[in-house]
Amino acid sequence: MAKTNYAEQIKFCDDKIAFYKAKKAKLKAEQQAEEHSEMLALLKENKITATDLAIIINEYIGVNKTTDKEIAINA
Repeated sequence: MAKTNYAEQIKFCDDKIAFYKAKKAKLKAEQQAEEHSEMLALLKENKITATDLAIIINEYIGVNKTTDKEIAINA
């Protein structure tokens, strides 16, 4: 009967989990970069204002507590 090395199996599984977490994070970062570049392109083409962009970004990251005055100051 083959001797089972549980420590090696656990390390193998941990390595696989780490690999897939890193892959998922990379894909998410690439997607966000693409979305942000699209928004910046619209801003450069004057199709949206800086205030509109600030509102979109705040909603995207889940920060809906920003007032219009704060958006105007930050834009």
